[in-house]
Amino acid sequence: MTGPYTWEEVLPEMAGSPEVRAPSPWDALSLLGGLPKADRFLIQPDTVDLTVTIGGGDEPPRLELPLVLTDNSCGQLSPHARLALIQATHRRGCALRLEDPTPDLIDLARELGVVLWVVLGPDRTEAVVEALEGAAIVELKLTSVGPDGEMSSAVDVLDAEGSMRAAVETMRSVARGVPIVLNVGPITDREVLRQAARSGVDALMVQAASRNSRMHADIVGPGPMAAVASMRRALSRTKFEKGDTVPKLVVSGGFKDGVEMVKALALGADLVVLGTAPRLALGCILCDDCGLGECPKGPHTAATSWKTEADGLVAFVDRIANQARSSLSRMGCEGGDQASLSHLEAQTYDVAAVTGAALAGYGEVLPMWHH
Repeated sequence: MTGPYTWEEVLPEMAGSPEVRAPSPWDALSLLGGLPKADRFLIQPDTVDLTVTIGGGDEPPRLELPLVLTDNSCGQLSPHARLALIQATHRRGCALRLEDPTPDLIDLARELGVVLWVVLGPDRTEAVVEALEGAAIVELKLTSVGPDGEMSSAVDVLDAEGSMRAAVETMRSVARGVPIVLNVGPITDREVLRQAARSGVDALMVQAASRNSRMHADIVGPGPMAAVASMRRALSRTKFEKGDTVPKLVVSGGFKDGVEMVKALALGADLVVLGTAPRLALGCILCDDCGLGECPKGPHTAATSWKTEADGLVAFVDRIANQARSSLSRMGCEGGDQASLSHLEAQTYDVAAVTGAALAGYGEVLPMWHH
């Protein structure tokens, strides 16, 4: 990859060729305009507000875009690629999710003011604890998927005795009170989701099955569309204790453009995690060797400036943001938080049953969603 805009050539590999396009769960949902109002058509894309905050307090982390970029490669991206990631998130106001940030990256993120999202998994090494000190957001994993698709338990909190809340409170104290995200992994159990929601976390994340992950080969967990709908449904039936706040919803799983992101926001998500798409924008060849050692692309990046890779990633993020703002303005929304189920229409009965969106032709929400 030699140019800043070569992601346009690589991205179709993720979606498939025009003749044989990889299926997207979002294709079965259409975006609709809201109820007519006098100023609906006066909303311009450049005025649409996409900012989102996580957590409370005096200065909660604020993102200019509801996007979280992650290396999504077991920490084996080349040094150039990781520098490009941190520069792109700095220039476009996204969050940067890293599982093993090195001290130099932590210092650079702090200097640039990047919202650094640090993942805490089963390895509680001294380096990980040091990383927490530079984090703006900390993610605590309940379960994870290994490089070969196997499931593993990251923390022993899957019970009904309140240990989830204890784990969250402990981590919040260790991480100096920064927002905590609880990643429930590729699981769909409603009771686990409700326990996680009542644990006092600032956000819940579901690691949905991506069209490009090894997890998808074994169909572990839901697709991103079903993941958002499941989380929203579980939250609506969760009884919170006095003083608890309803957590924000974070979803990952094969997002490739701004239209899919807007559909996720309309379903109820607050943040969307991008992993494969940024890697493609950086020139990743999707060889699936991330878990086997250093990125094989690494030795070949010497001729490519990390600044050039950052420019390509910034161009990709700009494309997503422009698509999202254009879609929201046509829907009559002045911000991403105004998108709702009323702006969605399901093209099939199954999708209407899963999401609670109105069924095309029928024009109403299916009866199963009225109770």
